[in-house]
Amino acid sequence: MPKIPSKVIDAVFYLYASRGDALAGRNPGGTGFLVHYNGYGSQSVPPGQVYAVTNWHVACREWSVIRLNKQDGGIDVVDLGPEDWQFLPGKCDVAAVPASLDPKIHIVSAIPTSIFARPPRGFEPQIGVGEDVFMIGLFIDHDGIATNVPSARFGNVSMLPNSKATIEQPTGYRGESYIVDMHSRTGFSGSPVFAYRTFGSDLTETGGHRFDDLLIDNLNQRLHSGSPFSGKLKTAPLFQLIGIHWGQFPERWELRERSALKEAYRKDLIVEGAYVEGMSGMTCVIPAWQIMEVFDMAELKGPREAFFAASAERLKRRMVPKT
Repeated sequence: MPKIPSKVIDAVFYLYASRGDALAGRNPGGTGFLVHYNGYGSQSVPPGQVYAVTNWHVACREWSVIRLNKQDGGIDVVDLGPEDWQFLPGKCDVAAVPASLDPKIHIVSAIPTSIFARPPRGFEPQIGVGEDVFMIGLFIDHDGIATNVPSARFGNVSMLPNSKATIEQPTGYRGESYIVDMHSRTGFSGSPVFAYRTFGSDLTETGGHRFDDLLIDNLNQRLHSGSPFSGKLKTAPLFQLIGIHWGQFPERWELRERSALKEAYRKDLIVEGAYVEGMSGMTCVIPAWQIMEVFDMAELKGPREAFFAASAERLKRRMVPKT
């Protein structure tokens, strides 16, 4: 696993049920992240449109208040209510709200939409089974009280989104999800999930490499002479946001008594034949392109287009030569 850029970690925030809880670092409920809307792929738009994104079941059920780190070492609170978050009713478990933050005050960055994974359209998807992934979020048992201290979890893509294999989300909507073999726990709901690929990680290429441009001068001669060969090796690394973590498949474990302790010491510890339920380690991730659908809601798209139009007009006026 390569080092995770600090800008990726700084894009994450925590969510609380109230301003008082956020200030006290008490009872955090989930994770969110900042997104910079700068187009899709090669498309680009003026900078400035930033959104806070999380799960609907986090922000619109109870934990709608944002807590961010500040440059002076403290924290800042954005006091929002469930009514402030925008979502598609009856659709995916995603909610968003425009965010106005000051990098001079806040330690923040934003994930650009230009690195969002796109849906496959009749060709091999860019992200495949086995890809390395990680997510950044709230480790609820060790999250930082006076400041946000996000943590990372790691895994691999197990299944790709498939319209014939949908999963019911907390909104009641049956939608497509990436299935990722990655452990999670309470607090990571709303975390951004990234796929990455480095040199040597593509098993479809000879030797596990991506030989896009391999230039080695006089290889045979250098090998025979014992001198190290030189040259240039270009690779095609990949780093994409594949989506937002919304939940995990549950799993049941049967309790069985197999200890050598005397019965007097075992009393009430194990109930033979009973079951406990927990998380399976199979994480569900809403695809990034469905986050884009939320951004295209009229309530978000209209103000964004008005902002872009005003920005373009101001730029046009500045470029007019003075007479």
